[in-house]
Amino acid sequence: MVLPLTVAVAGCGVPTEPDADRSAGAVQRARVGPAVLVALLPSSDAGSTAAGGGTLVVEDGCLWMRSPDGGRASLAFATPSTDWDADAGLLRVGDKRFAPGAPIRVGGAVFEGTLPRLAWTRAPRAECLSAPLWIVSSIE
Repeated sequence: MVLPLTVAVAGCGVPTEPDADRSAGAVQRARVGPAVLVALLPSSDAGSTAAGGGTLVVEDGCLWMRSPDGGRASLAFATPSTDWDADAGLLRVGDKRFAPGAPIRVGGAVFEGTLPRLAWTRAPRAECLSAPLWIVSSIE
């Protein structure tokens, strides 16, 4: 479980007295959501050859889909306008938003075993890529 609360200090110092003036930006809150690098592939309209579902999970900055049996799959998106909204802590795919812990249904292609060489638009971190890998062309 990630508890993404960070406090950043700006200015000369942090007031220590209860009635101290906290104006002028002495204490500022940083972005709330975890830093997540969403793996991206070139957008494709090739359609889906497989469908699956589970729960959207963020662990250690990696985006996964946890299946009902407890297994997890890497996610790579071949969808336009896809990224992580760190301010809101949400996955953004076009005009849709998905929160960690939400049920999702994906369409696309799934690879098990040896992963193919892929032409990444944005490659995932090595620790965020494992089989099975879903190449997501649609998500609900």
